Amino acid sequence: MSQPLVADSAPAGAGELWTLFSTAVAGKPDELADFFLLPPSAGSAAQVAGASEEVRFLRDETANLVWAVEETTENGIGEPWPGRERDEARRAARGERPPVTTNGGTDGAPPLRYLIQTPVPESWIPFLPVLIDPATGSIRLERSFMERESGGDDVVLPLGRILRPTNLKPGDPYQVFEEEVPREGTRVSRHFVRSRWTDGSTHLWIARRKASGAQGASGLRFDLAVPAGRSPDEA
Repeated sequence: MSQPLVADSAPAGAGELWTLFSTAVAGKPDELADFFLLPPSAGSAAQVAGASEEVRFLRDETANLVWAVEETTENGIGEPWPGRERDEARRAARGERPPVTTNGGTDGAPPLRYLIQTPVPESWIPFLPVLIDPATGSIRLERSFMERESGGDDVVLPLGRILRPTNLKPGDPYQVFEEEVPREGTRVSRHFVRSRWTDGSTHLWIARRKASGAQGASGLRFDLAVPAGRSPDEA
């Protein structure tokens, strides 16, 4: 029985040899080595920790922007800190939560109070569409900010490394390609990874992973009349 003929073993003229996953011979482009090179990899022995930081990119079609939600960031000791807990702790420290009463305005106070807009959790960072090339209509998403309820120049900035990379120069905009955030959203996370090399040495690094995200709602609303004694979330 004749042996099957593989593509890279057939004779070929100069420059006509076709091969895939083969090793060439130095100085002889028309010849192949009789061995296969498989470099060592740490992937099979890598230990991946849980996400120390996680950001969800969500589309808000009504507001025509993208929210980058810092679902988890690192606290002062490097432990994961949920964004909801961070928002509640910082708002409570500044006393931004309105006092809750039950008299319904019977003490002479107006029964309704007007809100220009409802507060957004501090872990929600807006990304606005910016036109890059008018000729082609190319658009990118640029990181912006929300003002705190206290007003003034106090704004909410991201806390994690994903939205505040260390290689970003001061004053440079942080932009992402619009197509990187589809309708179903995108999820980016940072993980500590540990592995051993062929000589037994231990190596530790930080890896980033990207996956499909999930939809969500910031609760941002405008021009509201809120009953006295209720927070915007209860209105």
